[in-house]
Amino acid sequence: MSAIADFTDKLIQRFPPSFRWDDVQKKSWTEDMVQELCGFSDEVLTRALREIIRTRKVKETPLVSECIGACIAAKRWLDAEKGAATLPRDKQFTAKWAGYAP
Repeated sequence: MSAIADFTDKLIQRFPPSFRWDDVQKKSWTEDMVQELCGFSDEVLTRALREIIRTRKVKETPLVSECIGACIAAKRWLDAEKGAATLPRDKQFTAKWAGYAP
């Protein structure tokens, strides 16, 4: 199963539509999701899904725009975490704040 299909399936399971969708509505929403989210990596989609599940307060199906926003935020967080991992660490500063000094 593709990451986008997994993302949309889990969203629908956790946040079902507030009314019964007909086939056209379901197909349209799914096509929009695939078209708009296809540029994001699996890692970004997974992080965005976890964040939506963790923070969403409305029980209805998220809009496509909300999912795009969650993916953009997830990508920024992942990029920041990768960048932070490559920063040099000051051993003296780390030791001082860790409670011991060399």
